[in-house]
Amino acid sequence: MRLLNLDIENVRSYSSARIAFPPGVTLFEGDIGSGKSSLLYAIEFALFGLGDLKAEHVLRHGARHGHVSLEAEINGKRYVFQRTLERKKTVQQGEAFIIEDGASKSYAPSEMKPAVLKILGFNEPPSPKSTSEIYRYAVFTPQEEMKLVLGLKDDERLQTIRKALRVEEYKTAQDNAKTLLQDVRRAADHLEGALEDAESLDKEKAEIEGKITSSKTEMKKLEENARCASDAFIAADSRFSSVSKERERLLLLKAEAQSLERAIDDKKRASKQCAEDSVRIEKEIAEKKARVHSIKPPSKKSADVRAEAETLRKELMLVSGEASALELKARDSEKLAKAGKCPTCGQPTSGEFAKHAEHSLKEAAAKRVVSASLEAKEKALRSELDAVVAAENEYKRAQEIAKEITEKEAFLSQLKERAEKAEKELPELEKKLKDAHVSLKDADSVFADYSAQELVRKKADSERMDAERRLAASSASLESLGERLSSLADKIAEKEAERKKLAKVVAVRSWLEEYFAPSLASIEENVLASYNADFNSLFAKWFALLVEEGELEVSVNESFTPQVVQNGFEQDVSALSGGEKTAVALAYRLALNALVRRECASLKTNLLILDEPTDGFSREQVYRMRDVFDELKSEQVILVSHERELEAFSDKIFRITKKAGESVVESA
Repeated sequence: MRLLNLDIENVRSYSSARIAFPPGVTLFEGDIGSGKSSLLYAIEFALFGLGDLKAEHVLRHGARHGHVSLEAEINGKRYVFQRTLERKKTVQQGEAFIIEDGASKSYAPSEMKPAVLKILGFNEPPSPKSTSEIYRYAVFTPQEEMKLVLGLKDDERLQTIRKALRVEEYKTAQDNAKTLLQDVRRAADHLEGALEDAESLDKEKAEIEGKITSSKTEMKKLEENARCASDAFIAADSRFSSVSKERERLLLLKAEAQSLERAIDDKKRASKQCAEDSVRIEKEIAEKKARVHSIKPPSKKSADVRAEAETLRKELMLVSGEASALELKARDSEKLAKAGKCPTCGQPTSGEFAKHAEHSLKEAAAKRVVSASLEAKEKALRSELDAVVAAENEYKRAQEIAKEITEKEAFLSQLKERAEKAEKELPELEKKLKDAHVSLKDADSVFADYSAQELVRKKADSERMDAERRLAASSASLESLGERLSSLADKIAEKEAERKKLAKVVAVRSWLEEYFAPSLASIEENVLASYNADFNSLFAKWFALLVEEGELEVSVNESFTPQVVQNGFEQDVSALSGGEKTAVALAYRLALNALVRRECASLKTNLLILDEPTDGFSREQVYRMRDVFDELKSEQVILVSHERELEAFSDKIFRITKKAGESVVESA
């Protein structure tokens, strides 16, 4: 892997920065706290996410959004890894992207790390809440974790070496083999337990075969008993069926006789009722005829009289109105004559007005006489109208009575027909009843025989059913024994299969215990031993370059634990000086980086990121770093340091300064 470009926006103390990484040794120089290490964390964030970092510590204080974009070349392909941060209620990662050869694909923050690990070929769990262990040990280790490798427990350090060098599969295979062996042992124990009852199953099979033989003999006897009982029931049922038919015939005849008796009684009652109703209706007809005999149609119609009266009323109203108008005119003329002049025009009124008044009064009196005559005629017509209406109502009622008479006469005719019909039918019904009584004279003996045959049939049926139940029970028992025998045969066959399976399981258990597990352990031991020898050589080589040749020598034991020997005596690492500790930690990292580069295709270019690698170094040790870089032959080394002495053997220098709380990157 080789880094090409880094773009950051609102990350820690940076508002924005763009850095192009050249090949060779690149130095980021600046005072402590200027923001140098923040660039290294930005690179790691772009690749693997937050890991053990808190989002609040990555996003610049007060910013709403943050962005990191890292371009790198991996195995000949160009990739751009982009991650974002957003400040909502809390700071959270936003959408992430990977651009491969110009094609962009979006990821959820938790989904991107597995994709990056796959691209890099790092064999480790893709937990989004932890950093990449291989990256931290083989490529970049933060300054504060630089010397932690010296204090790790042996099993923790060895497990990290396994992951970094892809030897973890052997350990995983051993653990899986142990798990499988436990399963195989449990399977063998289970099979052995399952075979404990095999002998008892064979014994039970023999017992059931004996019971089946006895049951078959017993069944033959029960079958004969059931056949005899069935024949006896068939004979009894035949006799019962015959007498039942005769009984049914007599019951029907008896019911018919009862029906005839009811029909004769009904006919007699109906004939009597018809006679009584005929007398009553004839009387009602005679009375109604007497009522309507003298009633004639009215000579006039009420509508004509009413029209005549209406014409007279209108004439009366006209004459009365004319009389009233003449009387009003006479009163007006008298007033003008008495006044002597017209109140409107003021002209004198002469005796003509008095004459006009007198003439009008005479005409009005004549009209009143005519009106009185007309009133008398109207009153007479009203009386005549009432009489005509009454006559019309009486005639209408007479017509209704005449209709009732017609209906009653028709009903009377029906009653007489019914009575005649009943009288004609009675003799025939009485003859049929007499014949039925003759046929029923032997009914009591038939009914008694029916009861007796019914008891015989019930007893025969009970004996037949009892025989069939015993036969069915015996058959069911025999069938159950057969099923049990079949089940036992299946179980015995299963036991035989389990015996064969147990033999195979025991063979697998022996192979796992005696061959496979020891072979895995031996292979891992040999592989680790090979790596350990290479590691020891590299570890000693890098340490020799970093310290003055003399009293100190370093190596690792079989657990890759660093060991220091001074003047032939083993020295505790914690007793070393600060510069010596840094030299041990850096040499360890460089040795691990070389082995990982050899195993990981994406690290063939030997990318190395060093964060304050010379902490505690003397000036002479700092100058020795030139020999280290020359020996590394790395295509790309990125240094973060406040040591200006490193400028002399750096290919590219960036100076980091902080102004008003904001970090700025400048090319030197």
